[in-house]
Amino acid sequence: MIETISFVNESWTLPIIIAAVILLLLFIWKELPNLGQTRFYLRSISALVVIICLSLIILKPQSAQELGSNNVVLITRNHNANQLDSLENSHPKLIRLAYSENSKIIPDSLYPDSLFVIGNGVEEYDLYKLENTSVKYLNQNSAPGITKIYFKNQFKIGDELRLKGIYANPEIENQLVLKGPANTSLDSIEFKDEESLQFQLKSNLKIEGNFIYHLEERDTVGKILSSNSIPIKIQGLKPMQVLILNAFPTFETKYLKNFLAEKGNKVVSRIQLTKGLYKFEYFNLAKVPISRLAAENLNPFDLVVMDYQSLSYLSSAEKNALEQAIKEQGLGLFIQPSSATFSSNNPLIDFNFKNDYKSRTETDERTELAYSKFPYRFGKSNLSQPLHIFGTDTISTYKILGSGRIATTVLDKTYELILKGNEDDYQLLWTDILNEISKRTEIFSEWEVEKSFNYENEKLDFKLRTAIKNPEITDADGNRIALMQDVDLPNLWYGSTFPKKAGWNSFKIGQDSTQVFTTYVYNEKDWQSVRENNTRELNKVYYQNREVDAKARQALRPSNLIYLYLIVLLGLGYLWFAPKIGDTKF
Repeated sequence: MIETISFVNESWTLPIIIAAVILLLLFIWKELPNLGQTRFYLRSISALVVIICLSLIILKPQSAQELGSNNVVLITRNHNANQLDSLENSHPKLIRLAYSENSKIIPDSLYPDSLFVIGNGVEEYDLYKLENTSVKYLNQNSAPGITKIYFKNQFKIGDELRLKGIYANPEIENQLVLKGPANTSLDSIEFKDEESLQFQLKSNLKIEGNFIYHLEERDTVGKILSSNSIPIKIQGLKPMQVLILNAFPTFETKYLKNFLAEKGNKVVSRIQLTKGLYKFEYFNLAKVPISRLAAENLNPFDLVVMDYQSLSYLSSAEKNALEQAIKEQGLGLFIQPSSATFSSNNPLIDFNFKNDYKSRTETDERTELAYSKFPYRFGKSNLSQPLHIFGTDTISTYKILGSGRIATTVLDKTYELILKGNEDDYQLLWTDILNEISKRTEIFSEWEVEKSFNYENEKLDFKLRTAIKNPEITDADGNRIALMQDVDLPNLWYGSTFPKKAGWNSFKIGQDSTQVFTTYVYNEKDWQSVRENNTRELNKVYYQNREVDAKARQALRPSNLIYLYLIVLLGLGYLWFAPKIGDTKF
């Protein structure tokens, strides 16, 4: 049904109207000697009709028309042949389309009423091409292989690499083997049944540098069926010097200081027992009593951990000394939360807390655990960066203050992880937080890659925080990469590139060649089963319960101009023929 009419050459409307009026006026001026006679009015009306029709022909009218009603199936990778046969039996006139990445999905000549998608589905960067199409994604079971994988990329000497994932429909007695850079087997697991399996492989990290580990799948005779890259960066170990301040003893602090001390960090703990009475403890360093906070006694520390009560008890001079140490020396501050934290108006802990009435977090994909928490979450803020995101909620976050960082969390009673035998998970949680916010070696630039898995010839997005004005970024081949500056944070820049080769890729700042950043780019065969499963899940969510607006089922099509041409022909014929028949009223 035609609902609206527009013009292909709509931008020409004004010039055409002006030209039409001039032509009409010229014709009327020519016919003025016949003014008052019937022929004057007939010829003027004919000229008006001809001019209007000519104007419409030039503007080219078009109308919104309903699209066709074809049933189409889009065949993507790893589709099920039986599923396709079943569809064709149900829809005898079903039209097949083969999906090709980065190409047009539906030809212009085809307007499907319903589009079935079978197989893995459409890649994320192609989903927008089907926005105005009614799509039914026919989900299928996961193919055999690794469907979920998690591992960190950055470590320090002495840390443990932990590889966690899910393997769907394994072959009995096949093995997963974690291989080190020297091709040595570090850990392995054998499949005992055909059900989906959650697996975990581990290895201690002892050498500094950038390395590529591999996860191999082998059959019963040791043949390698697949091999996936695991790139990691291992930094040298530098013990932190940590000051802990608490207004009263807590189990949370007890286990935290023991964890820090066991890792070789230098820890000073000051716990208030009663008014004016403190208990001092020292781990891995000489006794240095701290009765008040001042610039000179904060200078040696990399990190201060304090509860909200201790922060609120600080004098104005101590608050100023603490803020100055954060801004100028890069001191890190972690605030242990309590119920009063979330209603505080202290600017140091302005983290836009929102009440969510939940006492447990969503499941952490790395540990498959849910944690105890205060009934709050972090609202969106351009000034803070998430440290932990479980599900859709940010659980721990930090903000930058000058050269330093301030962090907090909504987690509560994390020591319960140790009591329940999950000591590794406890250490992973706190290592993430404390390493991220502690005093950093003086750096002028900090890089962050948006996605964990980036592939050759695909878009790689990154962020750059730098004090350098108008930084110029180049890749290893010397190609310039355009940057976009953040509106609110002048030191934050965004960039994108399409790496051409797999492996370690490096980027540097033209104004400072020492600021080199390296990130790993996977080849297309790495973690293929994981990518395919992610695509299936993405398609399932994207097309679920999505209805296409009726207007989206319409397209603009040029109107048939044959009638306008006939009217112009008749009108011009009359205007040419009328003067030839002599002195008549026509």
